[in-house]
Amino acid sequence: MRPSGPQNYQSRFSLELCYYDNRQNRPVGLDNSELLAILLRVMPSKGTALARLPLIAVERALWAEVKEGRPSLQNVASTLAMSPRTLQRRLNDEGTSFSEILEAFRQQMATVLLEDDKLAVYEIAFLLGYSEPSTFHRAFRRWTDRSPREFRSSSSGDS
Repeated sequence: MRPSGPQNYQSRFSLELCYYDNRQNRPVGLDNSELLAILLRVMPSKGTALARLPLIAVERALWAEVKEGRPSLQNVASTLAMSPRTLQRRLNDEGTSFSEILEAFRQQMATVLLEDDKLAVYEIAFLLGYSEPSTFHRAFRRWTDRSPREFRSSSSGDS
């Protein structure tokens, strides 16, 4: 029989579970409202924040793959040490898909990167894993109803 939570592990195996916070060099209790408040504040709000914890791992792996120029389901699944099918199934259980996460990630990063005038639009396209700048232009227009250049000029005019 499998214990269903930390308290059950403690009682079943006569253990005291302790999580350690390396930043503050102190143990973290199981009922840590301070940690929960931080998690709720920094996590994007889609459904319940705690339900998105598995998605954070996918988003982090995706960021690593985008930096390498290879954001694919296979590469992200490999980074997470699972098969592509398992990743698809888990994302489906969370009510999303790899393509939805990749699209949202690219959209968010595109707006951030376009605020930096040092990067050319074609460089941003390649940084985000697009094979052609024109594909990035079409996607950005679909997201914002503006071209990347129009977005950049309006965001630089706001500051």
